[in-house]
Amino acid sequence: MYDLLFRSVSETIIELANDPKHLGAKPGVIGILHTWGQNLMDHPHIHCIVTGVGFPLMAVVGCPAAKDSSFP
Repeated sequence: MYDLLFRSVSETIIELANDPKHLGAKPGVIGILHTWGQNLMDHPHIHCIVTGVGFPLMAVVGCPAAKDSSFP
């Protein structure tokens, strides 16, 4: 189940980042799995840190995100 959760999150972030409206490149991502909520009940979810710079899909150099870009 956690594998599916990580795959879903990474595919969503990569799809959004590939959109030129957001980043237009492949981002760097770190995902952290939390398996409980504040009340210590079972609540699996992932927190992610996403870079503001990515690797363009067709080039060799990194490309910075647009100044006003962000993920929804």
